[in-house]
Amino acid sequence: MATTESQLHLDLETNYAEVVISVGKVTFGELQRNKKCPKEMQRNALGEIENEIPLNAKTGTVEGKKEGDEQRKLKEKQDDVLKLMRAACALLNSGGGVIRASIANQGYSSVRDGIGQDIQKALQECIHFEELSEYFDFIEEGHHMMIWVKSWSSANSSKPRICSVATGLHQRNGESAVKRKDLTFLKEKLASAKREPKDQTSPKRPRLLNNIQGSAGVAVEMVDGMQEAAAQFFSRDQLEYGEILDFSEWTVAEFKDFARDKDICEFVRITVPRYASAFANIKGGYLIFGVDNFRTVVGYKCNVNPTQVKEVVATVMDTIPYFPLRGSKPKVDYEFKAQAVYDKYGEGRGYVFVVKIKSFDGIVFSEKPDSWTVEGDQLKRFEIAEWLQMMTAEDPDLSKLAEQFTTELSLSDGPPMIKPVYSVRGLDSLDVLWRKLFPAESNGMTFVPQPLCDKLFLEYPGLKALLEREIQTSVQGILMFSRSWAVDIGLPKNRAIVCDAFVMAVGHYPVLYTIVENPTSDVFEHSRRTARSLKQKLVNIGGYAQKICVIPKILNLHHNNLQNAGDERLKYPKDYSLWQEHLPSLQKSLATVLLGFTSFLSDFIGVEFLNLLTLEQYENLSKRLDETRLHFIYGIPGSGKTVVALKIIEKIKNEFGCQPHEILYICENKPLRDFVGQKMYNAVTRTTFMKEEFPNVKHIVVDEAQNFRVENGQWYKKASSIVTRDPENPGIFWIFLDYFQMSHPYETGLPLPTQQYPKDFLTKGVRNASKIYEVVRLEMEKIVQTKCLNIPYPQLKKLLDRACCSNSVTGHCLIKPELEVQEMARYVARQCQIYLDRGYSKKDIAILCSTKELVSKYLHVFKQEMRKCHLDFCFAQANEILKDEIVFDSIRRFSGLERTIVFAINPISSQQEVSHNLLLCAASRANKQLHLLYAKEQVL
Repeated sequence: MATTESQLHLDLETNYAEVVISVGKVTFGELQRNKKCPKEMQRNALGEIENEIPLNAKTGTVEGKKEGDEQRKLKEKQDDVLKLMRAACALLNSGGGVIRASIANQGYSSVRDGIGQDIQKALQECIHFEELSEYFDFIEEGHHMMIWVKSWSSANSSKPRICSVATGLHQRNGESAVKRKDLTFLKEKLASAKREPKDQTSPKRPRLLNNIQGSAGVAVEMVDGMQEAAAQFFSRDQLEYGEILDFSEWTVAEFKDFARDKDICEFVRITVPRYASAFANIKGGYLIFGVDNFRTVVGYKCNVNPTQVKEVVATVMDTIPYFPLRGSKPKVDYEFKAQAVYDKYGEGRGYVFVVKIKSFDGIVFSEKPDSWTVEGDQLKRFEIAEWLQMMTAEDPDLSKLAEQFTTELSLSDGPPMIKPVYSVRGLDSLDVLWRKLFPAESNGMTFVPQPLCDKLFLEYPGLKALLEREIQTSVQGILMFSRSWAVDIGLPKNRAIVCDAFVMAVGHYPVLYTIVENPTSDVFEHSRRTARSLKQKLVNIGGYAQKICVIPKILNLHHNNLQNAGDERLKYPKDYSLWQEHLPSLQKSLATVLLGFTSFLSDFIGVEFLNLLTLEQYENLSKRLDETRLHFIYGIPGSGKTVVALKIIEKIKNEFGCQPHEILYICENKPLRDFVGQKMYNAVTRTTFMKEEFPNVKHIVVDEAQNFRVENGQWYKKASSIVTRDPENPGIFWIFLDYFQMSHPYETGLPLPTQQYPKDFLTKGVRNASKIYEVVRLEMEKIVQTKCLNIPYPQLKKLLDRACCSNSVTGHCLIKPELEVQEMARYVARQCQIYLDRGYSKKDIAILCSTKELVSKYLHVFKQEMRKCHLDFCFAQANEILKDEIVFDSIRRFSGLERTIVFAINPISSQQEVSHNLLLCAASRANKQLHLLYAKEQVL
């Protein structure tokens, strides 16, 4: 095994824009692989001898034969199969790629000689015996065989989510233990562990175990009878040679005969793990050595030390891999017994050895799963916990949020590495978004996006003509420009590149054109790496499940010539060209890659999933950074300003090749800083920013800037001086603000409205249900009408005129005036109890007071009422938002954060100028349910 693993490595020197795994020399061909290899010596794809011809336990060779060329060749062929399976498994699980094998046999021709039946069978096992051509293409290239592997997809089938050479799991199948193929029991066991208490007497457990025995149709009474008979047998200390046992193997026992001359200790060591897995994963059972298949006691004639056998069993049982399900880490429980065997004359006839394997509260493997993936630039074998997580992964439970989201990509829809993708209900769906991104004409090639096309053609007059000469513009398809496709997909930018153009044309291979004026030595490698990453993301993020490659090509603006990013002689399978019916799927996948971002709700739900940017957000992120080094983004409440801020930080890092400590995020309140700080390296509050120096920072992104103050000094002046330290190469300085949510009437430190330029707007509310947005909208109108603050009202009026609610979720808004404090606390406690009974969690709820003084005043009263409703738990503060607790804090400290359910307590400011702003801020924190509660002394 170790030798085979060491022969696999990622080939980073190849000129293909693919993940390429080299496996060394392999013999190919039907006759070549079968030559001088008798059928009785053949092994199956996993190296197990089909007809159980005995091997010498110490040498691993066929009994009665000398080691020699035949044994060596047989071993080489078995290694060929195993390393091909492991390479195929890794690529199937990680987005596809190419296996590169050196052809070991001279004079080989794939057309004449074929591949080899055992290799075909092995690769079919990897894909669960689906049609081989569905996932594999073979191209003979000089002295190498290039095996193209498409990503695995379990969509619309009962196949597992990832591929494995061997799972290490066994089950009882009649009278034998076989490799378990149906792995649904994993989900059943894991789900049962979540449902059941730690008390092992739970009534659900026996039913579960009966359901997963793997011997459908066997009456429970019969199995119970066998178990009782086997237990009585185990209690005996001696047996009679030739006696017939009164129970069969079936589900509760396995008989192993010592009729052949075997090394008993080695035979026990090899046999026990398989049956430990088969028995421990159900009700347990008995592995009995010294009884033949006819239930006859034969014992073991040769001298053997029972203590030595017991030690072998103990070593094996202590080392077999397992995964506990209830937090503890017990060993797999078993008992060992050596029963003396005598004939009718009282003469000793050896021993019967019995291993009683008990049911295990977890999952037991015979060996670690032989399952692989590609992670970064490394081949990696899955650890058990990772493998189980991948095998049993399901879409997150968004039942409470079903009204808010529409499923765009489910785990059951595609390749193993995808994350679920959801769009916000009411916003443009993925179907709408990709059509807006790629407005294809009925015939010919469409160039997009149009604004960027116009700019590039103006900057580089010969660019359009150059591309039209290189591609067939009459062919139907899309050519999508980008200043840098590398930056778009999360890779560093190469400054020598003018732009990139990704071409998706029917009947042709997808091509990534990299356009340069003065090619540098690293442009070819950069283009190849970008094309490879783009292909992987189309599969692993976008969920594209068809065969696909992306061919990198270099265009020189001044020489009008085209070059592959590598060798012109590279061959690609014909099926990897783009079919007409697959063009929409590819464009949808590309839209998901460009617009997908990890949802903030992933942290709350505990499962990572993606949401989609709006086109408005995407257009802001598509700005050319070196033309918008200073930029102001005005947004309405709930328009996703923090999402865009974090995405622009990621773009800055890749655009300018920055280290994390060179980019600084600044906000006003600590809870938002802590939340963002979990996603990036350098996040501080405005107060900290003014107290400390940041000598390494080159770029700054400011969030919630409308709430900044100058009490500690002129923060804007300091930030400007930092990003302009190098006048010839100034940094990026983006400011996100929402004057509608301004929480104080003091000087903000921002430049005058006429100096806040250039600026853009975020006008689509994506966070709040429509009923809640109505409250937010009303308060925005009041703010514009009253003009109580020194803020740019003409700009706010323009923003308000364009603002809209894109969320079609209805939601609820309830107003309760004139309440005593006790009534208010009682109402909140009862409503919380109702929400929790409906399936919401504590982390879905926030109770927000108008001031921090009110938080201190009301906290004890609210705790008392919660206890009366049997809700005895601790409240969390805003900076502890990821805890599974109800947040109890002030509206201002919760700024920039959100929860599904919000109770706003007295949302009226003592500062009249910002009273409407405070109510708006409180309301905009709620996704679905908003409760506005006013004490008696307050006036609506």
